[in-house]
Amino acid sequence: MNNQFSIHYIGASHQNTAFPIPKKFKKDVTYVFYDAYSECLDQIKETHQSFEGEFYILPYCLGGACQPAKFNLNYDPCTSSLKELNADYSSYYLYADYDYILSDAAKTVEKRDVLLNTLDEIFVNSKSSQLTPPPDFISIDTQGSEYEILTGGLSIVSSNVLGLVIEVEFREIYKDQKLFGDITKLLSEHGFEFIRFLNLSEYYPHRVPIGLRSEGFHTVADALFLRKHSALPLEKSEIEQEIMLLKLAFMSICFHQLEYGLECLQNSVLIKESNDTITKKIKECKEFYIEFLKELADFIKSDSSPQMFPETFSSRYTVEQSMSRFERQAKIDGYYGKEKSFIVNNLSDIAINLIDKDSAIETLLINWDLQSLANKIKANRLHLTNLLLENCSKICVLNKSENSQIKSQENSKPENILALEQTSLETSTQTYSAIVTSTIQRSFEKFPKAKKLLERLRQLLTLEQKAQAYLDSGNILIQKSQLEEAILNYRKAIALKPSWAAAYFYYGNALTAQSKFDEAVENYQKAISLGLDWVELHFNFGNVLVRQNRLNEAIEQYQYAIAIKYKIE
Repeated sequence: MNNQFSIHYIGASHQNTAFPIPKKFKKDVTYVFYDAYSECLDQIKETHQSFEGEFYILPYCLGGACQPAKFNLNYDPCTSSLKELNADYSSYYLYADYDYILSDAAKTVEKRDVLLNTLDEIFVNSKSSQLTPPPDFISIDTQGSEYEILTGGLSIVSSNVLGLVIEVEFREIYKDQKLFGDITKLLSEHGFEFIRFLNLSEYYPHRVPIGLRSEGFHTVADALFLRKHSALPLEKSEIEQEIMLLKLAFMSICFHQLEYGLECLQNSVLIKESNDTITKKIKECKEFYIEFLKELADFIKSDSSPQMFPETFSSRYTVEQSMSRFERQAKIDGYYGKEKSFIVNNLSDIAINLIDKDSAIETLLINWDLQSLANKIKANRLHLTNLLLENCSKICVLNKSENSQIKSQENSKPENILALEQTSLETSTQTYSAIVTSTIQRSFEKFPKAKKLLERLRQLLTLEQKAQAYLDSGNILIQKSQLEEAILNYRKAIALKPSWAAAYFYYGNALTAQSKFDEAVENYQKAISLGLDWVELHFNFGNVLVRQNRLNEAIEQYQYAIAIKYKIE
């Protein structure tokens, strides 16, 4: 069994390096290059001499069968193909610092007689397979003949290949070529999954002057396919299947498919250790990618980092709530309540995931030259955790009294507000709050008298009622993402009632949303000093301290929150 990675590039004159091998693993790789354009073979050799692994150059024109054919050598050799340009797309072009028009770049300047070979003939039927290692990974970029090359190599693809990057088209740029859907169907039938497009090129159908150009048509892409780990060839020995599984895991990780790589790894003997003999043989392998996977497997088995998953849809909503989730109250009762519980129950994990320092898995990847993958994982970790915090901050300003207040207003009509103009204007805090809620939710343009009425009511309130009104207004404005207006209302509430702890809490939340962390800390501390002892207060305070890298203090606040939540003395 060959433990080396064998990467085959078909259409090598394009200088295609589709497999992103990190520097630390390059000695594990054998490269094989194919090209029908004989004049470029020396150039290919010169270009790739810096490669640390072994490499072979094969002057073969590959196709679907071993037979004579005509090869179209084009003005731009990179467009040369066994197929002719389709005249229907000859006007298509792309541009960078010059216009690349297909009729110009892909016009044929010479037709050459070639003898086609196939991958199966090279690696299954011929003795030459003993000289060149068969492919673990194949990249094909041959300007329209990719499908035929695959059909001429289905035996070796099915028995050995684990991943492919194939240039695919969504339009018939070359006459009679197969398109992306055809290639996906063929590979799916042989155990491969389409993963993603690695790049996507736009072509423009009609050439216009600079100043009139916008977006083009998606026309060409490089498509990544990986073998299903459940579809490894059964004719292979157990040790061969294990090596293939590890190669597939490593390949997936190199293409930033960490989740699939871990799934492959968890099915291997490095995690399961189901066969002592095989496990021992694998652990004795010295290839760098296997050493990396052994370290990753050990990490997975002993990992003590947060095992936090977001909620699922069904855990967040009951069937009834799901069916009515576009109704405002259903969302408040079903979503906010459960989300709040989820946040509180995962306080410590959220705190750890918010730290901007590299996590253990990110550090491991960086040490193995997988920096870009580590950056991606870190960005996703911070982004997803911050999403949870954003949801929590919305929940904190919607307390139960406000929820019931909103509910009581859902069926009220704006005319009821205007009817107050004929009353004695005996206003309670609750009435004023209800008016504010209703009028902000509805348009002042439709009911201009309502705005004037609010100003008249404001003048009749006591200082305490005014403070409550300003606080309620601030909380409503927060929900509408009007932070500056909300902060102004909180300040007015505090000015009218300086000893009101809750006002400092809500003010601190608004300052946090503006990333004014020092001011937020002052207000949270003030709220605590005035006797406020809410779970949300200590939790939000802890979040701000994490952002300031005051981790010990943050943990103390989270502990307070947990103690209050679970009534721990």
